[in-house]
Amino acid sequence: MMAGSRALARFVIVGIVCIGAYFFLPAPAQNLAFVASNLVAAGMILSGVRSRRLQPRGAWLLLAGSPTAATLGNAAYFVNDSLLHVAPFPSVGDAAFLGGYLLLAAGLVRLQHSRATHRDRPALLDAAIITIGFAIASWVVLMAPLLHTLDIPLLTRLTALAYPAADVLVVAVAARLLLSGRRHSPALGWLAGTVVVMIVGDTTFAVLNLLGLYHTGHPVDALILAYYLGWGAVVLHPRVGDLGTATIDSDRTAGTHWPRLVALGVSCLVAPIALVTQVSSGQLRDLVVLRAAAVVVVLLVVVRMAGLVAQLETTLAQRHALQDELAYRATHDALTGLVNRREFTEQLERALRDHPGGGITVLFLDLDHFKAVNDSLGHGAGDTLLTVVADRLRDELRTDDTVARLGGDEFAVLLADPSLGSEHLVVVTERLATSVRRPIHLHGIAVQVGVSIGHATAGPDHPLERLLQAADHAMYAAKTTSVDQARRAAPRPA
Repeated sequence: MMAGSRALARFVIVGIVCIGAYFFLPAPAQNLAFVASNLVAAGMILSGVRSRRLQPRGAWLLLAGSPTAATLGNAAYFVNDSLLHVAPFPSVGDAAFLGGYLLLAAGLVRLQHSRATHRDRPALLDAAIITIGFAIASWVVLMAPLLHTLDIPLLTRLTALAYPAADVLVVAVAARLLLSGRRHSPALGWLAGTVVVMIVGDTTFAVLNLLGLYHTGHPVDALILAYYLGWGAVVLHPRVGDLGTATIDSDRTAGTHWPRLVALGVSCLVAPIALVTQVSSGQLRDLVVLRAAAVVVVLLVVVRMAGLVAQLETTLAQRHALQDELAYRATHDALTGLVNRREFTEQLERALRDHPGGGITVLFLDLDHFKAVNDSLGHGAGDTLLTVVADRLRDELRTDDTVARLGGDEFAVLLADPSLGSEHLVVVTERLATSVRRPIHLHGIAVQVGVSIGHATAGPDHPLERLLQAADHAMYAAKTTSVDQARRAAPRPA
C-alpha cells in the first residue's frame, strides 16, 4: 500500500473513532467537537495547498474558507447555547454558516472550471434536472411549511429558508462538477461522497429541526461531523491532484452510467409524486409551483433527449462511414485506388458464374523498366508513376470493365462482356499499351515505361484458377519474348 493510501486509511479510522467518541461527551463538549471538526477540515485543506500544491489554488482556498466560516458559526452556537444560555437560532453564527455555503459553492465552481475542456451541454442539462428535482423536494418538505407558518417571526423564517436554499445551490454546482467528464478520478468519488453526506446531513437536520426533534448529540450529528472530516480524506487521497486537472473529452456522449440514470429518474419523478400527494391530501397551495417545476423538467428532458437522438444519429453516421471506409480499404489498393487482387478475383468468379458459356477475358499487365525508375528516382517517384498508370488504364476502359492492381507493378483487367469479339480485345490491348507508353514527368524528367500484356479468354465452365494461370503465363511469355509486347494464351479446356 502506498504511503498516501496508508495515511488516508489511518485518517478514516481515526475519524470514525472520534465520531463514535463524540456521543459519549457532555453537551458543551459536543458543541466544541463541532468547532474542532471545522478546524481539522480547514487545516487539512490549507496543509494540502501548501505541501501538495493543490491546483487550482484559488478553488482550494475557497473550499478551506467553508469550514473556517463554519468554525465561527459553531463557536457562536457554543457561546449562545452553553455559556449565555440563549436561543442559538437565529444569530450571527447563521451568517457565518450561510457564508460557508457560498464559499463551498464558489470553490466547487472554480474546481469545475479547471476540469472543463469544453462546454458540456448534456452535463449542464442533467445537473439542471437533478437540481430542480432536489429543489422541489426541498420546497415541499422544508421551504413551503416554513413560508406558510406565519406565527414564526419573519427573521427566523427567512434564516431557516436560507439553509435549504443554500443546499440547492450546492447541489447545483456539485452536480455540474460531478457530471462533467468521462475520466472520473477516485478522488472525485471521495469528493462526491463528502458533498452527498453534507446534503443528506443538512436536510435531515433541517427536517428534525422543523419538527422540533433535534437536539445536540442526535445521531444526525454523525453525518455532519463526517462531512467536515471528509475533507481531510479528500485532501489525503493519493489522486487528489486529478480534481484540478482537465478531463478527457467528456463525451460529448455524456455518460449514461446507472448512478446518473437513477439520479435523473428520481429527479423527474419528484414533481409528479408531489402533485399527486398534494391533490390526494387536499393541500393545493403549492400546485402552481409544482406545475411550473414539472413543466421545466419536462422541457429539459425533451431537450436532453433531442441531444441524445442527434448524438445517436451522428454516431450511426460515423459508424456507417467507418464501415464503408473499412470495406473500401479491404477491396481496394491503398496507393492507386484500384480494386485489389482479392476483389478482382471475386469479381472474376462472379463473372464466370454468370456466364458459364465462356467469353470472359482477363488481361495481365506488367510494367517494363519500372525497377529502374524506382532505383534512380526513388520510391516516391515510383509510387507517382503507378498512380498515373492506374488512372490511364481506368480512363481507357468502359465503366463495366474492371482494372485492378495485383501488387508491385502488376495490373489486371477484366472484360466481363462475353459478346465482345477478338477485334475489340485487340483494340483494348493496343489502347492500354499506347496509354501506358506516354511519357510521365517525374521530378522534371520525362520518364517512359513500356508494358507487357498477356490475355486469356475463358471457355465453357472454365475454372478460375486455370484462366488466371493462362493469362499470367501469357504475360510472362510476352515479356520474355520481347519487352513491350502483348500475347494471347488460349486456355486449355477444363
